[in-house]
Amino acid sequence: SRSWESGVLDSFSIDPSTVANFMSALGSRYHPNPYHNFNHAVHVLHGCFVQLSWGVGDQASPLTPLQTFALLIASLLHDVEHPGVTNAFLTRTGAPLALRYNDRSVLENHHAATAFEILALPSCDMLASLHPIQRSEAREYIITTIFATDMAHHHHLVSELSQYAATQQTIPPTAVLRAFCHVADLANPVLRWHLSEPWARRVGLEAVNQSNEEVALGLQPLTKLTPYTREELVARQIVFLDDWV
Repeated sequence: SRSWESGVLDSFSIDPSTVANFMSALGSRYHPNPYHNFNHAVHVLHGCFVQLSWGVGDQASPLTPLQTFALLIASLLHDVEHPGVTNAFLTRTGAPLALRYNDRSVLENHHAATAFEILALPSCDMLASLHPIQRSEAREYIITTIFATDMAHHHHLVSELSQYAATQQTIPPTAVLRAFCHVADLANPVLRWHLSEPWARRVGLEAVNQSNEEVALGLQPLTKLTPYTREELVARQIVFLDDWV
């Protein structure tokens, strides 16, 4: 992948076999959901790499190699073991994950915890060459970046970035990491339609699947029960662009 050609592998002396093992283990831990699957993770990785290639702009502090590396790792790990349902569904149904994480950023907590389970495997330890202080910093960057993909934090992040823009304050690296991963995670609607439509159908199918699970549990479904038509997909994308992107 071009994402690993940015020099970070050489910077931290990471063996290519470790990368291969990490990617294989990661792929096996992503579920075959219509949308939140390994292909989505790679797509977000690519989105982060594209933004890195553009640069962080004049107002932000340049990212260090460690911060860049943490962003790329977090982008791949940000949805690992996603069950194909939302945080709202998990808390609404009292799912074990919701109980474990006290209804707070349930999925993101699980993704971050699973991420470090994978990185704890000696054959997959992408952080093995780091000094303990660097390793601790990388862990904090990765967790912070993964948590930024919780849509519950979207408006706060937008407000934070708007405040930096209004005051011309220097944007700190952690804000750049959070913004880059969150933007990449939401980027599907800004692709050309022939690329965006398949992703729109996948996320729509995942929503339909969740609604049917809700009905099976005797709950009022939050979205429709049948696949979206092309016109409905277009309408959903417009709403998503207006409200979130």
